[in-house]
Amino acid sequence: MKPTSGKDAASPTRADASQATDEALQQRVKALEEERDRLKSELADNRDRYLRARADYDNLVRRTQKESLDSVRAAKGSLLLRFTAVVESLDRAIKDLDRSHPDSSRGVKLVADDLRRLLKDEGVKEIETAGAFNYRYHQAVENVETNEHPEGAIVEVVQRGYLIHGEVLRPALVKVAAAPRKPPSRPESAALT
Repeated sequence: MKPTSGKDAASPTRADASQATDEALQQRVKALEEERDRLKSELADNRDRYLRARADYDNLVRRTQKESLDSVRAAKGSLLLRFTAVVESLDRAIKDLDRSHPDSSRGVKLVADDLRRLLKDEGVKEIETAGAFNYRYHQAVENVETNEHPEGAIVEVVQRGYLIHGEVLRPALVKVAAAPRKPPSRPESAALT
């Protein structure tokens, strides 16, 4: 056997050490890649949860704003409906004053006009009642048998109706034309006697 020199004896050890270092580095790289993949997955999950929570929050804000706006509209509509009753009362008072004291109705007319202007500025409009009955805007309180108007035509307005921004605040109460009923015919045997 030849004696090994110190160089030759060190070479295999370095190779073993280099191989061990490479294996350790590969294991470390593999562990880091697994950690990276886990963190990516966790990040994606957290991002998804965040986006869902943000969408839920945005929906809550929109729903709360809508409910608040609906509540304000309902209260406003209720108040404006009460003003329409005041205008109608003033109109009746003006008619009575015009008959008895024509000069005295001027101030009442001014107040009624101011209230009408206020209602108009707030989006309140009187429902049209000329023409045919429309179930969306009118409420029939009576059918009137007549040949003077076509069937389904509004014959008389009992109470004015109002819209607010295109939505019914109160339907108009109306009487509607109906075709006259034919009297029951008498049997021929009864007519002979």
